[in-house]
Amino acid sequence: MIKMEQNNNVFLLITTENGNGYTNEECQKIVTIGNEKNSIKNIFNILFLLDRNNTRNKKLLQFNIIDYDLTILNINYLGQHDVLTNYKKTNILSIDANSESEVSQIMINVFELMQDNDNIMQILYTRRKKYNGIKKMFFFLIKIFININIDIPNIKKLLNSNIILNKDIKLKVDDINIDKQNKSEQGIKKNNWKTI
Repeated sequence: MIKMEQNNNVFLLITTENGNGYTNEECQKIVTIGNEKNSIKNIFNILFLLDRNNTRNKKLLQFNIIDYDLTILNINYLGQHDVLTNYKKTNILSIDANSESEVSQIMINVFELMQDNDNIMQILYTRRKKYNGIKKMFFFLIKIFININIDIPNIKKLLNSNIILNKDIKLKVDDINIDKQNKSEQGIKKNNWKTI
């Protein structure tokens, strides 16, 4: 059930092209600003339309929403990209979703929580490619950024199984990157995340 209570939170819904460029303002498009009942409802409507079953494959807002990365940022954290993306300063959580329907529902559920909880700083999703044999498929990566002062038991209570559709939650614990140009690192899985 969507909560439409008035509060002092303001949210920016931003799309980013090509799965990168979150620090590059030229690649970002602010789709809407949610700061009162109707504009908050608009964000919920957009999250509902992430599921292609609900869009009937029509292009909305002059672009197909699902083809872009999408971020919802609590405006209190605008300009704090370095804090948000630093696992030592922010709890960065990751959830894999297998379908656009799951993306839509999880994003709606977490955005409902954001209405009442300032500790949820930002949520986003991005499409990633994977191969099932020779067939290219997509899966979706949802990231949730929560205040570093919230401990793991309280994160699990906040993001309970109903909110995240019984998905595993991973917490970022390191910043090791794979060098994609280095053939000796191909196939190596760096342990940046732990399941909580």
